[in-house]
Amino acid sequence: MNRVIVFLILLGGISCQSERAIEREAIQPFFDLDAFFQTEIDRMTGDKTVERNILFMGKRDKQKLDNWDAKEELEGFKDLNINRVAWRDQYLVDSLRDENHQLEGLRYTAIDSSLRIREVAVDFTASGEVSEVRVEKYIKNLVVHFHQKLRYRPGTGYWLWREQKVPLTKRSEMKIEVAY
Repeated sequence: MNRVIVFLILLGGISCQSERAIEREAIQPFFDLDAFFQTEIDRMTGDKTVERNILFMGKRDKQKLDNWDAKEELEGFKDLNINRVAWRDQYLVDSLRDENHQLEGLRYTAIDSSLRIREVAVDFTASGEVSEVRVEKYIKNLVVHFHQKLRYRPGTGYWLWREQKVPLTKRSEMKIEVAY
């Protein structure tokens, strides 16, 4: 009798674990950019030398940074995560697979044009590692017209392009390239 009770308790615990795993999947239906960039920040913490090229309003500035801070530079990219309960049904999801059905990429495209993050694309290597992340953000209202594109390549660097127009001012454009 005691063995039956122990078996039922263990069986209940196993089924609860499965439900928790299902709940976790339901909570984060999209690729988790927040977790990805946190992993990149952790991986690159420490002294790292990078080259940064900035093009702002036609003026170029080239910098070599010996004490580059990954947390400071990449923390803002975590804000581009689309894993929000309110957005669960707001993006079309497309998965790209090769001839062997291996996942090559994921594309998330906003259905509603009022969403600021318009597209997220994640490409994978043959071994399943992330090879590139691309995000496009767009805001247009009475106060500002803002368009931003990001391309991040693990272990290589990132590229960020931003265009902004505010009423009664001229359009500003900036491009940043960082190479590790």
